[in-house]
Amino acid sequence: MGNRHIPNNRPDIVFTNRQTRQTYLIDITIPLPENIEKKYREKISKYLPLAEEVKAMWRQEEVNIIPIVIGATGEIPVTLKPALVALEIKGNAYITMQKAVLIDTCSLTRAFLNQMQ
Repeated sequence: MGNRHIPNNRPDIVFTNRQTRQTYLIDITIPLPENIEKKYREKISKYLPLAEEVKAMWRQEEVNIIPIVIGATGEIPVTLKPALVALEIKGNAYITMQKAVLIDTCSLTRAFLNQMQ
C-alpha cells in the first residue's frame, strides 16, 4: 500500500465502512495457550504502521486493529468479546469459534498420531 514500504501489510481481513469512514484490520491467530497475550500484543504492534498509512491514504476517520486470538485448546483472552462487539458480531459467536478451534486441534492431533502408527 502506498509508496513507502510497510513490511506487514497483509492482515487476514480488511473491512471498510465507507459511510462512517472506518476501517478494521482483522488478523486471526491460534497460538499455544501460554502465548495468547504475547500474540495479541504482537498483532497490535505489527499493524500500527499499516493502520496509520490506511488512515492517511484512504482518508479514514478511524482505523482499528482487531486481533482475533484463540488458544489452540480453546482459551480466549478478555480482549476477544470486545473485539467481536466492535465488529458488531452478536451473541455467542466466540463459543462457535472455540468449538471450531478445538475440533481442528483434535483433527491435527489425530492425523499426527495416525502417522506414527
